[in-house]
Amino acid sequence: MMSAIDALLAVVFLAIIFTCLAATNKRVTSIQTRLDTLEKPDRQPAVLRPQWFRHMTVTAYCPHKCCCGKWADGFTASGRQVKANGGKFVAAPSSFPFGMLVRIPGYADNRFVPVLDRGGSIIDNRLDVFFADDPESGKTGHELAMEWGIRYLDVEIVEESHD
Repeated sequence: MMSAIDALLAVVFLAIIFTCLAATNKRVTSIQTRLDTLEKPDRQPAVLRPQWFRHMTVTAYCPHKCCCGKWADGFTASGRQVKANGGKFVAAPSSFPFGMLVRIPGYADNRFVPVLDRGGSIIDNRLDVFFADDPESGKTGHELAMEWGIRYLDVEIVEESHD
């Protein structure tokens, strides 16, 4: 039979679990809202607060097996399709949460893009910008990624303001 202390501990445990689940759901909803805003390339979040600039090595990749290997399935590590945000996003180290916004000089018309992917060699001060096939130019994403090459850039990392 359950004692009063056991019952109280069970109630406290359940309260903690529900609080954690609610906080996690709120964070996921916030990231989803930010990403949904970015789905329309003509819209950028209204108020962004610069956090810092970081000098980074920025390389590029495409959605094909030559760059993604067995993970060339049309989805990013965040679960989003590669066409998310008009195909403009980055792969970043796990220290950059999914949905964090970055601005990389020379990429995506210098607009903020979300972190939606990860990569095995994307660690420390590295980012990988994504290039899809471009029907207008007739170039494949891989050709565009190779043209990008390796760049050493000051990347702006921002936090969306909730003021």
